[in-house]
Amino acid sequence: MNIFFTITLAAISLLFALAGLLWFFGKGGGFMGGWNSKSDEEKARYDQKAFLRFNGLAALAAAALGAISALLVFIGIEWAFTAGLAAIIVVVLVPNFYSLRSKRFIKPDAPPDPATTDPKKAREKKAKGIIAIVAVLALAIPLGWLMLEGVRPVNVSIEDGNLRIASIYGTTVALDDILEIVLDERAMADIGSGGRRMGHGTANNWRGNFGAGLLMVQNPSEGPTIRIERRSESAIFISFADPAETIVRYHYIVSNLN
Repeated sequence: MNIFFTITLAAISLLFALAGLLWFFGKGGGFMGGWNSKSDEEKARYDQKAFLRFNGLAALAAAALGAISALLVFIGIEWAFTAGLAAIIVVVLVPNFYSLRSKRFIKPDAPPDPATTDPKKAREKKAKGIIAIVAVLALAIPLGWLMLEGVRPVNVSIEDGNLRIASIYGTTVALDDILEIVLDERAMADIGSGGRRMGHGTANNWRGNFGAGLLMVQNPSEGPTIRIERRSESAIFISFADPAETIVRYHYIVSNLN
């Protein structure tokens, strides 16, 4: 159960639910990106009630998806956090972009758009659209990659005299650099992480550089935990979602060292 990410998604959902209700009833347009930057002259061309209601429905749909994702994260489905954020972004931004760019909400008797008659304003409008798309992608792509990689299962293999740990913040360790490998019956939570220095961490996934060493821990609340002591660097701690798999991987590593 991941309380922090559950609360984060629930809070985001609540904000979109409140915004959605305001917009649905034709209020709060000043809080909507893209709309709040338009001049009064530009806003006058729109059927504002229909425009806000359309975006309000999109925000309410995003709130519902966020609430469902929060529930899934609460019961331990970690990928639902990334999926929920992605769904919220898409369900809010796509309708917003469409409503601002299409002619659906323009009044039939509205004067021509200045951007269609003034080349300078046309260039400015196009530039704003490109900047908005680039900004969203620049934020969404790294965040999505980090969250997806952060929940991808750890893979351990021995190849060409090296122990390879495939994961976000994974590493390769020369076998002759290993001092000892211990199957500690304790959970990582009982051993102590030493605090995060750099890495990905959720309630059920600790990966990266922590005070205790390099953590590749998929189940910090249950033992056992594999501890690999190295000559050149700090220790590596590994555990899998299923404790039985942790034991199997431990024997796999030890048998290939001898």
